[in-house]
Formats: sequence, structure tokens, C-alpha cells
Amino acid sequence: MREYETVVVVKPDVGDEQLNKLAQRVKQIVDGDGGKFLNLASWGKKKLAYEIGNYPKGVFLHATYLGKSATPAELERNLRISDDVIRFLTVQLNEVVDPATREAKELEALKVGADVEDEDPFRPRRDVDSEFGGDEFEGGFDDEEGDRN
Repeated sequence: MREYETVVVVKPDVGDEQLNKLAQRVKQIVDGDGGKFLNLASWGKKKLAYEIGNYPKGVFLHATYLGKSATPAELERNLRISDDVIRFLTVQLNEVVDPATREAKELEALKVGADVEDEDPFRPRRDVDSEFGGDEFEGGFDDEEGDRN
């Protein structure tokens, strides 16, 4: 068996009930295809790098599982059909994994959760009290131009 992880971005207006149905569906697909479902975690509601289908935010789900090579294809086919899913990405983590060595966690009830503030240190922020966001440039460069003439 191979180890896979799938990250799913769900519409931000989805409720807890729909989110749990999607989680159960993912588990059913993996188990039904002869795989072993390991874990599904909710990363919460986050701002997207760019709007996808007029949605500036999305709820992120992260699933890890073991399966045959056809398991991710079946899972992605079902995710494509779902109206609540905006995007998904599946990555193969390991080529050969013994299912007996991997411990599966029970599927817990998921909650959408509150908005998560992006903590990207490379994204510029505009704060009123910041070095460049305040009133430093209120007068502009008129004073310097006056000195040149």
C-alpha cells in the first residue's frame, strides 16, 4: 500500500453538519477501496491567496490514508462531484507502507471554527502605528521640492 495525503478546500459558508458528512464520505471511500484511513484534521477557515469561485476564504481539511494507486483517483472523482468543495490536492507520501505499522485514529466531529488570522511574516501589513502606515507622509515631498528651486 501507498501513503497519501489530501488537502481539501471547502466553501466558507459550509456548516458543521455538511463538513462532517464530507469527512464521513472521505473515510467511506478510503475504507471501501481496501485502504486504511489514518487521520482527518480541520485546519480551520483561512484566507485564500486568491479568490476561487468568488470565495476569498475557505475551510481547509487535511486527510492522510493508505491505499492502492486507484484510491486517490476515486476520492478525487467524488470530491469533484461535491458542490461544497472548491479545490483539492493529493500527494503521495510513501511508496511502500505496511498497514500494520500505521495507527489509525477515530474520526472525530469537525467544526468549522472561527476565522484564522494569517500569520504570514512575508506579507506586508498596514498598521496605523507602523513605520510607513501612519501620518509620516502627510505633507508629502513639497518641502524638498521647495528647497531645490
